[in-house]
Amino acid sequence: MSLANVSESRIGERLVLLTLQGNQVLNRLYDIKKYAQDMCKEVYDEKSMEPVIKYVVKKFPNWETKNVPSFAYLKQKSQDILKDIKMPMDMLRDLLEFKERSLELFNIIAAAQLEFDMLVNYDVCRLYLDILSLYCQIMLLIARVPDCKILLGVFHVAVEAGNSTVDTFVPRLCSVIQGHESSMFKRLQEDLSIFHRPITQCLSSVSKVIMRRMINAEQLQNQNTFNLFNNPNIMRNPTQYTLPSVEYISMDQFAKWTLFGFICCASSFIFNDEVMALVRLFLSDSYCITLFRDEVLPIAPAIEGAAKAAKVQKVDKMLIEVCTAAVTTSPGYHRGRRAFLRGTLKEWYHLISDKPGLLGPKFPLILQMLSMTKDEINWICRHTDAPVPKQAKGKVHADDFHDPLLCELLFYHMKIVLFIRKHPQMIRRYYAEYLINFDKDNIIEQREGLQNEGDERGCIDSALTCLSAIPSENTAEGDFKPPPLAAVRLDWIRTQIFTCQSPLGFPLRKAPQFCSAMHNATFHTNCVDKLFPTVDEVADLGVFVSYHQILDTLFQSTIAGPTARYAIVIPYICSQFCGENLRYCPEELAYVGPFSVKVVNAYLEQIAEALGKRVLSMSEEFISLHAALLPHHALLLDGSKKLKAETKKKGKEELFDQPGLESYRVRRELLSKSDEKLYAIMDLCYTLNNLPKLEVWKHTFVPREYAIQPLEDAFMLLIFTQLEVPVVSKDKEVPEVIRPTVLLNAIKGMLNMFRMVENFLNIDVVRIFNHVLLQHAQDLEINGQRTICHVYAAWYNTVLLRRICTGTGCFAVNRHCFVSRQKELFQAEMYTDPTEMKALCEMIGAYGIRHIGDQCVDLVVSQVNEIKKLLIINKDHLHNIRGNSDKIDLCADWVKKLHGTDELLQRLTIVGTILNFRKLLFNAMKEVLSKRVPFVMNSVVDFKEHYSGSDKAHEQLDYLAITAGLECVVDPKLKSALVLQCDVNQQDYMLWCLMMIFVAIGLPTLASNDQSVYQPSLAGYENNIHCIATAVNQLSAAIFTIIGYCTVQERMHEFLAVATAHLLRLGQENEKDARHRDSIYILLHRFVEESPFLTMNLLETCFPYIVLRNSYNTAYKPKKEKKKREEEQTY
Repeated sequence: MSLANVSESRIGERLVLLTLQGNQVLNRLYDIKKYAQDMCKEVYDEKSMEPVIKYVVKKFPNWETKNVPSFAYLKQKSQDILKDIKMPMDMLRDLLEFKERSLELFNIIAAAQLEFDMLVNYDVCRLYLDILSLYCQIMLLIARVPDCKILLGVFHVAVEAGNSTVDTFVPRLCSVIQGHESSMFKRLQEDLSIFHRPITQCLSSVSKVIMRRMINAEQLQNQNTFNLFNNPNIMRNPTQYTLPSVEYISMDQFAKWTLFGFICCASSFIFNDEVMALVRLFLSDSYCITLFRDEVLPIAPAIEGAAKAAKVQKVDKMLIEVCTAAVTTSPGYHRGRRAFLRGTLKEWYHLISDKPGLLGPKFPLILQMLSMTKDEINWICRHTDAPVPKQAKGKVHADDFHDPLLCELLFYHMKIVLFIRKHPQMIRRYYAEYLINFDKDNIIEQREGLQNEGDERGCIDSALTCLSAIPSENTAEGDFKPPPLAAVRLDWIRTQIFTCQSPLGFPLRKAPQFCSAMHNATFHTNCVDKLFPTVDEVADLGVFVSYHQILDTLFQSTIAGPTARYAIVIPYICSQFCGENLRYCPEELAYVGPFSVKVVNAYLEQIAEALGKRVLSMSEEFISLHAALLPHHALLLDGSKKLKAETKKKGKEELFDQPGLESYRVRRELLSKSDEKLYAIMDLCYTLNNLPKLEVWKHTFVPREYAIQPLEDAFMLLIFTQLEVPVVSKDKEVPEVIRPTVLLNAIKGMLNMFRMVENFLNIDVVRIFNHVLLQHAQDLEINGQRTICHVYAAWYNTVLLRRICTGTGCFAVNRHCFVSRQKELFQAEMYTDPTEMKALCEMIGAYGIRHIGDQCVDLVVSQVNEIKKLLIINKDHLHNIRGNSDKIDLCADWVKKLHGTDELLQRLTIVGTILNFRKLLFNAMKEVLSKRVPFVMNSVVDFKEHYSGSDKAHEQLDYLAITAGLECVVDPKLKSALVLQCDVNQQDYMLWCLMMIFVAIGLPTLASNDQSVYQPSLAGYENNIHCIATAVNQLSAAIFTIIGYCTVQERMHEFLAVATAHLLRLGQENEKDARHRDSIYILLHRFVEESPFLTMNLLETCFPYIVLRNSYNTAYKPKKEKKKREEEQTY
């Protein structure tokens, strides 16, 4: 064929277009094989189509429409059937078109007598071998698709049933897919064996460049190709190759070229020692080869089938040798290369992260490392489940294809790819300047000694024109826009074709420097306008879309092992399933897209759950360390010195460990269990914090956000665990809970642990704590489980207050807590101390305190109902007493007739006890808020004291004040709770006025009770009668404010007048009934102290102050003097 004919045949354009078409057909064919049942589900699932399908399979490819079962149904549904199977039929048409065009191109190239040499016309050689490989892959893969026969048969009969003419491509396609995979080898030889000359030339030239790629890890280490630190002076020098593009071609691609070349031309290859050496080299490296993704072709059966089809008998011995080597030595060879690549990629990532400018000059080396990594990953994937050839004499071990450190290799592979994508402008600007300032001049210089005429000269001139069109000023801008340089690459392909015809003597062979200059220039154009496609071609790991089970196994071993810090690479790989590997078949997105979203979400959830478990385990240790610093442990340690001395004498282990002992290390290398847990947490935090986000099929995942929910669950579980810890109680009748200070100390330990997590993971730990503790401020959390508020509200109201009200403890005014009697095992002060109350307030906040306070008010209301019943019973007598309050002697008879005086005082004591406990809570809340939010508290106090507005606004302000722990003259919550018990009428008003009289005349009866003795150490009474003052003051303020017939102050004045009149009579009664009258006088003083409506001046008008002073003097005298005085009085 003349040069003009070569130019007219457009061989270069055909090579490029057929490569794209072949990749598209291969992708769509694989899609049909995997998902054809889903595509044609409506056709296959109909019962009327079952006999049609059986018929077309049985009679393939000779169908007679008249004999087709259900012909009437076919005629009716032919259009719907053709519509359903249109997509796979279009693919089969494209397949046939690709086959015919490929054979046509092979014939043109053979007629043109083109010479092939990888070092000279690399692009033409590669495109030619790629088309050959795609042709064989498609032919072998279609033999594995049984549904193709059904599709063709159904299409044929449906078209004829619709009275249409059958396309001629159906019989031609039937001849292609007829038979099975083993018979396809003979058919490939029939089609392609006549082209053995160009195929042999291509593979012979491949052997010249492949040997330096097939070296083991030790040889790679000795070459120092990737070791920039060996000679730092040349670190910034650009990496140059004679043929740069061949350095990053996948070894899997080389193996496909070689194997498919042997399958097609076995009869001629068997006598070519150079090519057979290449065949043995690849067969010794692998015993299977990838057709497409997870479709694997076993090499030994393929070689046997090809040799049998070509009638070659010299392969049996070779197969035994190479298969044995592939099974025994190849796993170790690849294991060493992976170990080398792990360290090299790690070094390079840290180097380019520190010096991003090295991306430009060292980009070819980076591509070469990424390609080697991809080769190792593909090797593991295709060999994991591949059957071992029967010719192999060795055994395959499971560990040969399981690398526990594979995630680390994938991780640094990912980091380098992401770093390239982060700085593309740097690479593009570098190589754009390289093309302008070096490549163009170098090509012109090397071209001077080249004799070229005609089309090839025009192609070179066109390429130089394109390079000259790159604007030099554009490369210096921040946002570099790469110009299209595809014309340069296509012109170079044309030049290779024009100059590789045999009659011309292959002039490019005589100009190796010019060839090297052009090869480097075309590579540099790829780095300018095809940067991302080049990186995807070299580093894309989309093969895992078909090997997701391997990913899952790798993920599970990684997340539970020491390499957990690299686990994020698994979700990243899954996020790339919808990337460049689906560009030839977008229909796959319908299946792959939801799958990738699902697995990415699952993997991120598993990483976060693993982090939550590790944090949970570590938090328990932090809690125990914090508990060791509690005061009672310090006392135990101090008091255990004698025990320690005794245990040392006896040779026993120490009973107590000093805090801080866990930090002691003999050597740095020794790691405790806590250290191991901490490192595991750091690794998991690192992996979640490594990628800011993952883009997956129109979804955006933020990995670190996945940690929030597991950490919340861990925090919630830790609190539940602490609440359910069994507390050893001295009094078995009283169930105890963990003290609030102990629980708060544990929560602070959790907080320290979570803040440590915050140092490693960029999340808001405060938000987690607020969300969890806010739930614990409610009665129940979102899942219906008990909360801190629920547990303590139930315990304080049903256990503590009940025990106090039954006489086992009393309210100590000066200690601001409830205390138990000395003989009691139950210690109320351990739970009501101000420190405990403040700890409770810090945990459950204002919401929780308000909830407990509301429950206390409910208990008060139940007692008020019983008090009202007593008032109704004694209403008449009390009315008489009130009307004759100034006639003490006359009232004495009516007082004796009163029913339930002791019960009234007892219920008021209970009410006062409850209200005092509520007051303790609010005081603690006030102190906590004043410490935590002082400016807010100052504003609330200022509003409360100085606001002058409507009564409704004052009521709302009182609610705010009482929630903040401030005292109000009238308790708004108590007032609203008593509304139902107080009717606004004269009768109910009189009834509550009688309550004040009832209490006033009942106070003297307390003087005869032996427990009604004032205790200076408690500033109260053992029987809690000092709580009556609290009850009367708060109830009267609330009740009379509701009724509104008079002021509270008037009723309190009346109460004081009646009470003082009856108390002064105690001095006139016998000593037995009034032996503790001094204590009762002090109780009267407490009424005045706690009431905002009574004053000492008012008290002095009706009760001599000297009597009160003598009562205090008597109460505060030492016991001996008090006993002596009593004896003197008796004498």
